[in-house]
Amino acid sequence: MQLNLQTRIQTVINWIGNVEGLNLNRDQLWWLFDNTTPTQKLIEGYNNGDFSDEDCSELIKSMTSAHSKQEWEVNEPRAEYIDQIETIRVYLEHRHSDYGEAAQYLSAILPLLIDADEFTNE
Repeated sequence: MQLNLQTRIQTVINWIGNVEGLNLNRDQLWWLFDNTTPTQKLIEGYNNGDFSDEDCSELIKSMTSAHSKQEWEVNEPRAEYIDQIETIRVYLEHRHSDYGEAAQYLSAILPLLIDADEFTNE
């Protein structure tokens, strides 16, 4: 169910108030307001006890990075690709019961990205 902006903002603000020690920057806060589906999943996961208060800051950091638009250009350093995939892998590992297989797949392809003979921009 898609919530209107005012409801989404209120839901996020109420949730932030419940998470002890959560420290968000402005960009992370706006990301939570603008990205309804992943934010709802985050809140549901938290409410279900899938992760603790301490996990939330790291998860939001990983989510905003993983969901940010990337310019995949040929001259982009491999390290940036590797960092992006590692960020996604760490996020998925936090939700191992749901995404463990995907996290294992990303772990398996990281060595291929690191090996210059195997790496391509595809």
